Amino acid sequence: MTEFDPQPETKSTIDQATETIQSATRRVGEVVDAARQPDMPLDVLTKLVRQAPLPALGIAFLIGIIIARR
Repeated sequence: MTEFDPQPETKSTIDQATETIQSATRRVGEVVDAARQPDMPLDVLTKLVRQAPLPALGIAFLIGIIIARR
């Protein structure tokens, strides 16, 4: 009797895409968590938006218009 070497199991495209998306999601989550630390950019932005929500909304709207026109 001859035994065959089992072929390594190949991952499907869907499995590879799923792993890639999960990895990217983890990395983005880590960056966001790091940016939310005290005195980091997202922490400062969060404090500013809580203090003045309407002016922050107006600024975000204007930035959106500037970016959309390019």
